[in-house]
Amino acid sequence: MKLRHRRTVACLIVTAALSGCAGPQTRMPTVSSTEYAEEALNQLEFALKREVRDEVRLWNVGTPILVGAAELCEEKVRPYTGLWALNLWNFGALYQNAARKLYGLDENLRIAHMLPGSPAAAAGLIAGDIVLSAGGLAIPRGEGARDRFYQILESYGRAGSPIEIKVSRDGQTLAFRVVPESQCDYPMILRSDDGVNAYADGRAIYLTQGIMRFTESPALQRFPSFSRTGRRPALIHVY
Repeated sequence: MKLRHRRTVACLIVTAALSGCAGPQTRMPTVSSTEYAEEALNQLEFALKREVRDEVRLWNVGTPILVGAAELCEEKVRPYTGLWALNLWNFGALYQNAARKLYGLDENLRIAHMLPGSPAAAAGLIAGDIVLSAGGLAIPRGEGARDRFYQILESYGRAGSPIEIKVSRDGQTLAFRVVPESQCDYPMILRSDDGVNAYADGRAIYLTQGIMRFTESPALQRFPSFSRTGRRPALIHVY
């Protein structure tokens, strides 16, 4: 009997304890579809700005080295104008709304940025110019516009030989004479990898996002070679 009573008491204690835990439950806040969409866009904007910032730093640091070492690369060179152009189609469908909001992009191919002192900057091109033609050949709108523009620069923009680039600026059509320089033809590719690593395979130069984070650490900022340039960001994939 005593054992049975003990079991009964134990059961009562467990039941009381469980009932005490079954008090008022916290309800998850309700989120409207509009609020959800806005937050999703905010997250995409954050991710896009971070990726763009990393690619910009890579371009700003790496391009002058590729230009300065052009003689060492002998035949492995390509034209360099120092400009970056793009439209909405240079972003995946997931990021197009964020790119439209952040950078004001549409179907037109626009010059987004140029390195200071580059041939394009020296010619007078500025960010925001809409590219109409290069070397007398029209640049289309929409998908493939940037590829076509870069193909023309690659084919007609020989180092030292001027190429005419026509743009639309504030409703006016303007023509600029750009004289390309040479740079080593080794693309710089940023990998989505948290590892701290950088390497080359004879065809391209690869850096990870991890090494970009590493070079931003406070300890490394004390060394001049890792200090920020203070330049306004620009995207990679330029000519």
